[in-house]
Amino acid sequence: MSRNLYKELRKSIYLLHVDAGSCNGCDIEVLDALTPYFDIERFGMKLVASPKQADAVIVTGPVTRQFKRFLKRIYEYLPKPTAVVAVGSCACGGGIWHDTYNVIGGVDKVIPVDVYVPGCPPRPSAIIHGVLVALGVIEQKVKRVERSLGLKGFRTLEVRKKGMVEGYSTYRKVVLELKRMIGYRLTYRLLKDYVELMRRSSYRDELLKGIEDIVRAWGEDPRIREALETMARRIGKDDG
Repeated sequence: MSRNLYKELRKSIYLLHVDAGSCNGCDIEVLDALTPYFDIERFGMKLVASPKQADAVIVTGPVTRQFKRFLKRIYEYLPKPTAVVAVGSCACGGGIWHDTYNVIGGVDKVIPVDVYVPGCPPRPSAIIHGVLVALGVIEQKVKRVERSLGLKGFRTLEVRKKGMVEGYSTYRKVVLELKRMIGYRLTYRLLKDYVELMRRSSYRDELLKGIEDIVRAWGEDPRIREALETMARRIGKDDG
């Protein structure tokens, strides 16, 4: 939709900058692109405050749950055709906040994105390049490639005798839930033992029995017992 937008408009391009929940690192780089050193205005581009005036939008930061509906409303107000540029690692895919409770994820989880500008933060020159790619002024040099991740050799786990749980999906849920219950440090120390137990177990009862051995090995820590037993019950309830 945004291809050759620059030629179609045949006028100066008005840009809208939207902060969806960033740390302000990328926002400073966007402002730096306006300085005389980088001078984004030499391309006929200027920042505006209203989405109704904008021809393209630059979004920084991961989209927080509080800002999700506002980002949708801003996109609806943008005149069409328009271009959306996700600036920074957080805007591209959620960054280090991708699995936190108050973050939806990258911008493309809420509105369609035309160009991704990765970096933490990206340089002003990269931001300008991304905007020009979105507008069709220059050609894209790097193409997007998607890969499917998986845990090699991770056997599926049968729970409550109802269907099978896909291996990587279960592994990811284990990591996220353990982080939430006992924190990062203990999660990654326990993860190897717990995943190995899941590989050996075919049913939830076997999993609960093996948890007792892990708890004893870790000195009868009540936090670890509660976290592992809760995980075993939760996997059965959510995926079985």
